[in-house]
Amino acid sequence: FTFVEQDGSGPMFRYLRSLRLGAWCIADQFSPLRQYVQHSPSLKTVFLNLNL
Repeated sequence: FTFVEQDGSGPMFRYLRSLRLGAWCIADQFSPLRQYVQHSPSLKTVFLNLNL
């Protein structure tokens, strides 16, 4: 994938359509997941593997 910086607020994942994440994404009140969702305008599907 490629990413583009958006005004210094973090990477912008313009072409990311699906995302698969593990349990680490629930850290800090889902902050990592929130960052991906907010910076991925084409995101359609998110898979969470939460084997806790």
